[in-house]
Amino acid sequence: MRIANTTTAYALWLVLGIFGGHRFYLGHWRTGLLWMCTCGLFLVGWITDAWRIPDLVNEHNREAWDNHFQTLMDGGDFELDDTFEVLDGGPGYGGPGRGSNAGVPGAWGDTGLDGGGGGYDFPQGAASQAY
Repeated sequence: MRIANTTTAYALWLVLGIFGGHRFYLGHWRTGLLWMCTCGLFLVGWITDAWRIPDLVNEHNREAWDNHFQTLMDGGDFELDDTFEVLDGGPGYGGPGRGSNAGVPGAWGDTGLDGGGGGYDFPQGAASQAY
């Protein structure tokens, strides 16, 4: 499961949201199909999703983190560099010069774990420098 980006979710909502594009992106397949068959629940669901997208992205990202760390706890195969890429924001997900979303509610810049505000953007490479 990949980390979702609030900006991407809003772009999909705007362009393909009436057909559930943003819901498919966030892993909500059932409601995505419902949106596709009913034109965004007759536009009512599509409009209310404008306010719900940050929460949907946070929920998706929380689940992605839980799955990632559960894999680590279960002794699954992973590369240490991959773990630090996730913690350090990865390409396009935070940190200086990486298209940071810091300050955007629900964006990767605040990790989505605390439910709002404050940024957790690490300086570029800071996580990998610790080891």
